[in-house]
Parts: sequence; structure tokens; C-alpha cells
Amino acid sequence: MIKKFILYLVLVVFVANSALQVAQAEKVDQLHLLYTLKEPIAIDYVFPFGEDVLVSISKAGVIKALNLSNGNIDTNLIPGKDVHVFSATQLRDGNILITGLSDAKAQQHFSNVYKTIENKIVETGAMSGKRIAYSATLLNDGNVIFIGGEKYTLSKTENPVDRFLKIIEVFNSKTYKYELSKDELIFPYTSHRAFELKDGRILIIGGFTDLKGVGFTEIYDRKHHTVKNVKSSLSLDASTLEVFQLDKNHLLISPEGCKVKIYNLVNFKPEIIPRQMCQNPKVHQEQMIKINKDELLILNGFDLFPKKTNFISVYSISKKKFYSVEPSLPITRYQRKVVFAGGEIYSIEANTVYQLILKDRK
Repeated sequence: MIKKFILYLVLVVFVANSALQVAQAEKVDQLHLLYTLKEPIAIDYVFPFGEDVLVSISKAGVIKALNLSNGNIDTNLIPGKDVHVFSATQLRDGNILITGLSDAKAQQHFSNVYKTIENKIVETGAMSGKRIAYSATLLNDGNVIFIGGEKYTLSKTENPVDRFLKIIEVFNSKTYKYELSKDELIFPYTSHRAFELKDGRILIIGGFTDLKGVGFTEIYDRKHHTVKNVKSSLSLDASTLEVFQLDKNHLLISPEGCKVKIYNLVNFKPEIIPRQMCQNPKVHQEQMIKINKDELLILNGFDLFPKKTNFISVYSISKKKFYSVEPSLPITRYQRKVVFAGGEIYSIEANTVYQLILKDRK
């Protein structure tokens, strides 16, 4: 009888201790190593497919599917030689539109759709011409809009500025064909970013309009076929910008000169939030991921000097407040991609998979 009572007490203590550990775990941010992969995957483009699969596409066009339930690489499609991928966009149906140049001298433009369920590549119609450094943006209607860029040419006599483009082209996700718009930008853009606003207008920011790095901000209204140039103090280095529309009239843009800023869409004036995201203004591209209805996970790239990755935050949209995230990811921007899939947050390196578990901040 005494032995049973002692065993009962041990069991009660064990259960209570386990519950305490769980409760304590929920109060801290955790980073767990899930898998060390048998073969590396590229993180140039990574997309969730279903709840437990990530599709990886390298700039060389290699496609791999990582099974998060067991860490296995289930798909490995290798294209022909000398493929240069310039954009990969996941469509509403889960398939992925891949565009770029191919052959030894990069003289041929290609556009394919990777069918995720069938695990095959389907050729689509072609763009209006060979070009690079364009933006590709998924629209609410399911199509993809391609804006600007520069003509690809091997000519050494052509003025480089003359290669910059104003064109606007839309990929129809139903017909798999490209439709060149009669609308044009006010200025030619290359190496820029483009985002669709909630009212359907397209925000074009950063990039270059000439060799001196002079960039502008434009808003393209597809419905009324108008393009408006707006005065803005936005950073010209588009590679550091991520945009999230908070409400009808406000954008959260980060990091803008190492600061997170909210821009008013009515007058496009910034409101600086006192949140330091880096130590060096020349940070590399960051990521901004919506992880639930109210919160954004914001990760900066690494500072050039010194290399650090300890600027990770959660932004509450309703509270208009930042929360620090610990532990920091022990890896640099060029070595990882953070993806939200199946309600979980994963950090992918070339050969390792981490899971980031955030504490409840309500």
C-alpha cells in the first residue's frame, strides 16, 4: 500500500513538473533543430505547399520538395544547363510560375509553370522580350504582373540607360499567356519592388531609373489606366524593403534606413516608429511574414559590420507595438529563409531545418 502511495506521489510530481515545464516553455521563444538534411536545398525561392511540404527553387532552376514530416527530399527536378531564374511566383492554385533566361549565352527567355501536385513542368507563352531585373507580383485576381526591368543584350555599344524599361505585362494564370499592357510607367525602372495595395493599385518603389541610382515611387491604377509619381523619402535600395498594408491609408515599410516606418498613402509622408532594426543602414533584404490575423514577424538581414542577426521582432497590428524575439537565429540572411507553413514557422538553411516557436504575447 505504501509503495503504491509513493508511486502515486512520484507520478503526481512528474506530471506537475511536466506541466510546469510546458507552461515555462510557452513563456519563452524557442528555436528547435528539426532535421539535418542528407542533401542541401537552395533558399533562393521557397514556397509552402500544403501543411508539410516546402518547394525550393534555385537560381539555376533546380526544384526540390522538402517533406517537413520526415526531412526527406521527395522531388529533385534538374533543368538543362545554363538556366538563370529571375523570378518565381506561387500562384493561387499552389503551382509556381518560373521565368528567366536560358542557353549558353542567355539568349532565350523561358517561362514555365511547375505543377506541384503532378510534379511536372509546363511551358507557357513567352514574355514580349528578353529582359532581366523586373518585378513579378501576384495579384488578388490570381494573375501575375511584371513591371519594368531592362532589356537583355550582349551589345557593348548600346547606352545602358536605354535598356531600362517602362513596360507593364500581365501573366494570365488561366490561359498561361502574357498580355502586354498599353499602359506604361512614367519612369523606366530596374531592380525595383512592386506591391499590390488593397484597392488594387500597384505601388512601385526603389530601384533605379538611371545609372546614378535615381529612383522614384509610382502608383499604377490598373482600373483607370493611370500612373502617378509621388514624392517620397523611401530608400532607393529596394532590396532592403518589405511592405505590408496595415489599413486603407497606411503602409508598414521596413527597414527604411534601419528604422521601421509607417507611410500615409494620402500624402505619402512617413511616421517613424522608434524601432532599431539594424546597426548599419546598408542591411540586406529582410523578411516580413504575417503569422496570424494580428501579428507580423519581422526579420532583418545581417549587418555588414559586424555580422549580426539579433534584430527579430513581432509587430502587433492592433496594439501598434513591437515585441522582441529571443533566441535570435544563429545564422545569416544569405544562409536562411523563413517560411510560414501549416501554422508553423520554419527557418531553412542549406542543410538544416529549424522550427521557431513564439511565446504567447497576448
